[in-house]
Amino acid sequence: NTPTASAEIWQPDESQSPKRSVHRGCIRHVGRTKLLGNRAPLLAASGCVGITGGLEVPVARLLSLIDKGVSLEQAAQVCHALSGAGIHTHAYLIFGYPTETAQDTIDGLEFVRQLFEAGCLASVFWHRFTLTAYSPMAQRPSDFGITVPPQPPRPFSHYALAYDEPAAPDHTAFRSGLRRATD
Repeated sequence: NTPTASAEIWQPDESQSPKRSVHRGCIRHVGRTKLLGNRAPLLAASGCVGITGGLEVPVARLLSLIDKGVSLEQAAQVCHALSGAGIHTHAYLIFGYPTETAQDTIDGLEFVRQLFEAGCLASVFWHRFTLTAYSPMAQRPSDFGITVPPQPPRPFSHYALAYDEPAAPDHTAFRSGLRRATD
């Protein structure tokens, strides 16, 4: 579903008050909005001032592995179109995916740097990967090089799962550098 809205604002009597402008932001998953870039001018005209796109991981191999349904090139095109329409474009990024190497993290940061340099992104935030109980990774951990040990009973939530990834680099070592680089 692509967001749409009318840029026209109903006013009972123009003489009573000036026309007000309405601004809104959107949160969209990039994989489901390949055509969003084509609608950037309409979104801007309708009052959209900002969009957060959930690219997740800016590494082609990992996007394919998680079956995101979008390429880095498509994500860059959407970001370019949105920023070109004057829409504040924010990327939601995750680091530390299973099978992500240190070089993958560095390459992902370079991709993001290039989007900033081209004026396609206004802001980003990096989150550390969390394995969620209902994700494909939790359902098929061996496909992602991880094991999910038996989880301790929890009285409230069973959403986030502990997992083991023996070959993983120390992803937490990248946390402060990623944030500093994109502040």
